[in-house]
Amino acid sequence: GDDVMRVPCNMRVTGDRVIFDLSEAPPQVPSFINSKEYIIRAQIAPRMRQLLAPGLPFNQSLLDIVEIICKPGTIVDCVMPAPIGAAHMDAAMAVYTAVGQCMQLALHASPQALERDMATAPALSAYGTGRWSYLDDFGQRRVYTLIDGAFSGSPAAGGGDGIDIKSSQVPGGNQLEYADVEILEASYPLLFLERRATDGTHGYGRYRSGLGCQESFQAHNTDTLVGNMTGTRAWFPTGGAAGGFPGATMRFAMTKADGTFEPVGIHQVGVALAPGDTFEMYCASGGGFGDPLDRGPLAVARDLAENRLTLETAGEIYGVVLAADGAADLAGTEARRSAMRGDRLANSRPAINPV
Repeated sequence: GDDVMRVPCNMRVTGDRVIFDLSEAPPQVPSFINSKEYIIRAQIAPRMRQLLAPGLPFNQSLLDIVEIICKPGTIVDCVMPAPIGAAHMDAAMAVYTAVGQCMQLALHASPQALERDMATAPALSAYGTGRWSYLDDFGQRRVYTLIDGAFSGSPAAGGGDGIDIKSSQVPGGNQLEYADVEILEASYPLLFLERRATDGTHGYGRYRSGLGCQESFQAHNTDTLVGNMTGTRAWFPTGGAAGGFPGATMRFAMTKADGTFEPVGIHQVGVALAPGDTFEMYCASGGGFGDPLDRGPLAVARDLAENRLTLETAGEIYGVVLAADGAADLAGTEARRSAMRGDRLANSRPAINPV
């Protein structure tokens, strides 16, 4: 459904334990988004390792320091007869994002934290997958799982841009394989038309996010390719940090053989791909880090040359003035940015809680 559920997360460090209070999570629901406490903990521990100690091997000790406070019968600790499947997705990924935000805020609030420079925009927690069924040469029904939707663009970091077609800035152990197109086409009834990094919308900021995977394919040597979609971030993007913009959303679409363009829902089932139809996927991205008006004008000009953004975005979001040859006009940029900052102040409101 389209219900919006709030999952508050409070973090507390006590001795050798990091305690996450999820006691206000909403009640379990009659759909496959519920999870369990031990699965949530298995999501949180790797996230902590990524942020704080990526060089440590993943072992039981990392799980032991995580403690979760939650209530049975909620989406983070469901009980019978709640449906549960792929419980490391949905609710678990929402908690994973909230935990990342808690840790980032804690790192920035502590001048003594050695890991401050490792902070990034909020964790991505975005994916878009599909299971495509077809009949093989022997008439047997087979299923191909499209996992390329997990290759979104990483969030920006506190000291650098995000990474293209990579969901995290920090190595996290085993990763999904981004198989070659030729391997996929040889193994499944697919014909790829493109497979590249997206252009256009992503997480703008002093440091921008990476770009996600964009691809399109057609059914090849089969008339029976039918897909069931699953995914997240269809309309609610990953937030930015320190003034950075939110990331891109996850989108599916289809261009019919007659040229008709049809959006495909993030959880749509029975997506029939007839001969000549083209399925299209545009992956999400993480958020940006820092105010876009603080991004170097030369970096913005380079992004424009690489089709990472439009001329309109360079001017309206980054405040960069470009010469006719595409080079950054530094004096014009400074004047435009000064005017934009002045407009911000003129339209600002007092803080709800005075600083």
